[in-house]
Amino acid sequence: VHMHDLNSSEISLVLPKKSLIVAYHVFEHLLTPLESLQQVYDAMNNDSFFHIEVPIERDNVPNLQHAHMQAFQDFDLRSMLIQVGFKISHSINQRVTPGSQIKYERHLVKK
Repeated sequence: VHMHDLNSSEISLVLPKKSLIVAYHVFEHLLTPLESLQQVYDAMNNDSFFHIEVPIERDNVPNLQHAHMQAFQDFDLRSMLIQVGFKISHSINQRVTPGSQIKYERHLVKK
């Protein structure tokens, strides 16, 4: 297990050759999620995977009660991952339970 502050670009992210990077409900707390995705992409080896999930915010407003800095909408994360250069292996965009107001977007990607 390795922990890294994705809000800081001063310390380089170093990963083993074969890695599984997992970030569930992390990127909505970051100041610049696109730059942080680029940090992860740049540090990854081709044999690595990145599994990421963010909540989908209602009304395009960050949930400050939960310290969210960013308000992700449907397919925002997917677009950002592709923009950085990731290849999408598997995606889910759904409500936690049928009828629930809570929705998330999750992707398994590879460099």
